[in-house]
Amino acid sequence: MSRRLRLGLLAAGVAVYALILWTVGLDTLIANLREAGWTLLPVGGVYVVVYAFYNAAWMVLLLDEPRRPGFWASFAITTSAFGINYITPIVNAGGEPYRAAATAAWTGTRRATGATVLYYLLHALSSLALWLAALGAGLLVLPRTTWHLSAIVILALAIIGLAAMVLSAHRRGLLEALLNLVNRLPGLRRLGGMLESRRESLIEMDGQIRQFWHQHPGRFASAFLLECAGRGVQVLEFWLICRGVGVPISYAEALCMGGLAALALNIFFFMPFELGSKEGSLIGIFLALGYSAPLAIYASVVSRLRELTWIGIGLVLMSRRGPELKSTTGVLPARGNAPPAGGRTGENPAPD
Repeated sequence: MSRRLRLGLLAAGVAVYALILWTVGLDTLIANLREAGWTLLPVGGVYVVVYAFYNAAWMVLLLDEPRRPGFWASFAITTSAFGINYITPIVNAGGEPYRAAATAAWTGTRRATGATVLYYLLHALSSLALWLAALGAGLLVLPRTTWHLSAIVILALAIIGLAAMVLSAHRRGLLEALLNLVNRLPGLRRLGGMLESRRESLIEMDGQIRQFWHQHPGRFASAFLLECAGRGVQVLEFWLICRGVGVPISYAEALCMGGLAALALNIFFFMPFELGSKEGSLIGIFLALGYSAPLAIYASVVSRLRELTWIGIGLVLMSRRGPELKSTTGVLPARGNAPPAGGRTGENPAPD
């Protein structure tokens, strides 16, 4: 990954991060930190485990690569990618180009991009699994009213249908299908024309993804289970927040809170930086579970502080001269922890 690109991404991330802090207000942020107190430490620590699981899933997808980042380099890339995702308005996917660009120093651009697309699909499937698990937990902990049961059934059917569509597109070739769709949509045809020159590359990456799916179903399943494990740990955030103020909720309730809030955020994806949608969805979920609105607001505040903390950590990790740049010294670390030799920082390695 070139130094100029990395610095550009870093500058953009810092600018958006500063905008969020300015919008929240320094006085408000300090007051929230005092209110959260010690609770923020274990809540933030949960995400060390969450990102470790996500990173392990990412590394499973890269097992075939002759050279790939080691665990800590990969963990830094994963953390930075998710940090960028948090501050990407509208669609939380800005970290994936960074993941591909940073990993390309080891694997080459096309293979890194193909693996990143595969991981993005895998992460999307684990999101669907989390939402279904949250709906299942809702059957246990939400009041069994006609409205709740109807909503759960409708949402579950919609999620299952969406999962089937993702898997079907995954087998057929998602990238070329998306390009064909862009070419047909009014207002996007110009973008489609710009991307048309890359059709062969997209087809090649589709083939790489399909090959992985058919030749390594066990590895795909392992990566998916690691992703789901990360999702399962993730909802402990709300368990810790509520227990920290003396409200002993169950894991099923925490799963319902975390999973349904995530579902609501994706439904209202058009809200920049999830402003208002997260708070509103949590209030509705907490009230449905029989807890107070102030507790929901407090949980939202602590969760926001955790997000800001990990965004900052991700930006710090991205700002460092990562292991992918050590080839400039002329001495490469052990195999599996360094990019292939190929010249100056930011150059593409040998052809894939």
